[in-house]
Amino acid sequence: AGLGAIEVAFTTPGAVVAIAELVSTRRGLVGAGTVLQVEQAKAALAAGASFLVAPVDSGILLEHAHAAGAVAIVGGLTPQEIWNVHALGADFVKVFPVRAMGGPNYLRDLLAPFPDLRLLVSGGVDAANYREYLAAGAQLVALGSTLTPPALVAKQDWQGIIEHVRGTMGVTRDGTPGRVP
Repeated sequence: AGLGAIEVAFTTPGAVVAIAELVSTRRGLVGAGTVLQVEQAKAALAAGASFLVAPVDSGILLEHAHAAGAVAIVGGLTPQEIWNVHALGADFVKVFPVRAMGGPNYLRDLLAPFPDLRLLVSGGVDAANYREYLAAGAQLVALGSTLTPPALVAKQDWQGIIEHVRGTMGVTRDGTPGRVP
């Protein structure tokens, strides 16, 4: 549907199988999210994940991701947590839930004393506001349930989800709904 990267969270049943299938059938980056255990990191990397995401610094993600040549994205929320994760060598720091912390203004405040932070933002980011986050200094934005509406998932309306993603991607790429450049 035009996505350049997709993350399969370990909260998803069959996450490793889904990662392996996506890696074998699509172009673009496939990664694992909500990685909290060593076994999850190893399984995701063995399945072909090119990035790992942890919502918190569990102490296991960086070592395993970097040893496999994968990107490590580790969560932090407060300035201290964000700086610690950055200083440990995370490729990106995941700021979640960014909207609850003040949205783009929070990013601007963080980046004033820490201009070298590489931030991925999640939690309240959607097609209508992602540009504000990029303008505030985020390098990456994550669109979660806005890409896969729970009602469509519950109905297993896969074509509806594909159409929704295409429409959203059209909005997020050039401001025109339904048009994927």
